Amino acid sequence: MKKELLVSGTILITSVLTTSFIVKLSSGIPERTGSPGETTCSACHSGGTGTTVVNISATPAFTNNEYVPGTTYTVNVTVTNNSYSNFGFGCEILDANSNTDAGTMTTPLTGVQFLTASNGRKNAVHTSPKSETGSATFSFVWTAPTGTNNIVIYAAGNAVNGNGTNSGDAVGSTSLSLSANANGIKKITNSVKINVYPNPASDFISIQVENISETRNVNIELWDLKGNKVAHLNASQLNVGTQNIRVFLPDNINNGLYILKLQSANNQTIASKMIIVKK
Repeated sequence: MKKELLVSGTILITSVLTTSFIVKLSSGIPERTGSPGETTCSACHSGGTGTTVVNISATPAFTNNEYVPGTTYTVNVTVTNNSYSNFGFGCEILDANSNTDAGTMTTPLTGVQFLTASNGRKNAVHTSPKSETGSATFSFVWTAPTGTNNIVIYAAGNAVNGNGTNSGDAVGSTSLSLSANANGIKKITNSVKINVYPNPASDFISIQVENISETRNVNIELWDLKGNKVAHLNASQLNVGTQNIRVFLPDNINNGLYILKLQSANNQTIASKMIIVKK
């Protein structure tokens, strides 16, 4: 009788520990994104039905598979499988050359947490399976690197049946390769054209202004993307035709994407996006 009780107690303890282990994993773990050197959720989960599709998008959008250096995005990972109503995910954003973190994951949104993998990479993963019919979207805020290297977003998704085990689940994965829009760098101009170089810049910039129709005095200012003036760089006179101006950047300026504005007394503004990368 004692032996039977001992065996039963052992089975009970094992069952409790196993259940606790499964519950712990249901909160999401790193290193399951399908990135180089890693597996996906299929390392543990299998046996599901249907096809699990994973899509990556962002706000603002990654136009032409490009990111703008220094820009802050909301990254969205959508996991879809019409046979399920519970979903999890994992995501990493890596430099394409070094396979290390690219940019910075700054804020996890609803149902998302950040974890650091044993390889040092930062992961966005679910806090618990998200319940939605047919698909679920997980979002987090990410600031792009200020350099111009290519990056890759890796994401894996898991459609789970919620039976408390890792069977009967369907896994999918995807990746999105992005190059840097190093020119910024879309110019905000009217009839007057402005060119800023080098771009990215470190210590100074040269500004070429074309198609100047009348002489005007302008203040040259640096603004951040939130609409705050960061620095007054210079005051210059623009003469008719084409003008070249060289200005030095403040030593204490942070790396990132900025708006360079040439603003006249009557509030007419010529502007261009530019990147600053201090050496």
